[in-house]
Amino acid sequence: MSSLNLDLAEIFTNFVNAFEIGGFSLTIFILFVALVSFILGKSQASNKSLLNNFANSIQKLEGVFGKLQRIENSLNSMNTNTTRNLELIKEQVNKSYERIKKIHKRFKSEQPSEEDVESISESNPVQKLFEDTIIQDTQENFTQESEKEENETTESFWQRLKNLRIFSSTQKLDLKDVKERLLSSDCGVELTEQVLGKLNESFDSTNLKKILESFLIPTKLDLKSYHSSPRVFLFVGVNGVGKTSTVAKLAHKINKLGRKVLTVAADTFRAGAEEQLLIWSKKIGVPCFANPEADKPQTVVFDAIKLAISEKFDFVLIDTAGRLHNKSHLMQELAGIKKVISKQLPNQPEQIFLVLDATAGQTAFSQAKEFLEIVNVSSIILTKLDCAAKGGFIFRISRDLKIPITFISAGEDADSLLSFDPNLFVSQIVG
Repeated sequence: MSSLNLDLAEIFTNFVNAFEIGGFSLTIFILFVALVSFILGKSQASNKSLLNNFANSIQKLEGVFGKLQRIENSLNSMNTNTTRNLELIKEQVNKSYERIKKIHKRFKSEQPSEEDVESISESNPVQKLFEDTIIQDTQENFTQESEKEENETTESFWQRLKNLRIFSSTQKLDLKDVKERLLSSDCGVELTEQVLGKLNESFDSTNLKKILESFLIPTKLDLKSYHSSPRVFLFVGVNGVGKTSTVAKLAHKINKLGRKVLTVAADTFRAGAEEQLLIWSKKIGVPCFANPEADKPQTVVFDAIKLAISEKFDFVLIDTAGRLHNKSHLMQELAGIKKVISKQLPNQPEQIFLVLDATAGQTAFSQAKEFLEIVNVSSIILTKLDCAAKGGFIFRISRDLKIPITFISAGEDADSLLSFDPNLFVSQIVG
């Protein structure tokens, strides 16, 4: 212990002597060298840690690569097994064919010659017959599927619903099942309880359908009659409900009646909205008015109405931007569009369609209420009804807000906009 104290004392003495000899600058240099040594030591430790991380990452990637290799081997094995199974099936069919052929000849008391047997073995007509049959069946199935798709395109969605006779008119129903069905169709708890309250313990599907139909307000729209000035239809709704495609589908329906129709891309907010309607309009063969330079939809609508009047269009269908029903400034913009239309064409727009997504659930009621207050919605178009047996919220909207339903959209093609049929809609809900 005494020697350690002497060593420390000697080091301290040397340091003091160095300070006295070299002065302050030598002392600073010694401290700098010590600091650099410390930093290099730290850096080396950090580099070791980084190298360890790299090694761990490489190890994990090697593990992933191994798993991918095993998946590839499994897929190759599956493919090999499938090919082998197909070959076995061919072989079995070939053998069966030979047996049947021999039995047939034996039945006719005819013994096949050796030449016939050798000819059969060499040419192997069974395999050719098998392959030809597969090709023929595939072609026939493809033709049948194509014809089926074409028929389904032209066949009415409502007509297809008529074929779904899940409940007969006198079938007894269980209250629990009806409740689950109504709730799963987005009818809501309040309306479901109201419906069940009107039913007694013994009831059938006819009574249930009559009760549900009593809530609905269907309406028909005359598209054939001529007017002295353009008839303006304004389409409103939140984002993603299918307004643009619905505009195009109704334009297509009007165009098929021989009326002159103009679509208007007044959605100046969503990127690509004008292009989407332009593509749709070109597809169905109707003109589309758009102004990509316009900042406000009112400007687009004003110019479009002016063009429609001068070119004597029968109908003007205006697509607007999707907007949240709880954003007051966006909703007021719709009121401004309506005002621009009315200034140029009194008593227009004739129709303000609220487009609702059938899968929206109970939020659709809030949407309908807000849009009704701002722009006085004329009627409802229910979209995406082909996705599922949804849209039950429409009962509450008709009952409480008294908004009629004009059309439903049940598909992606241009002919999928159909007139609303309350009877078949209810059949879809309860079915």
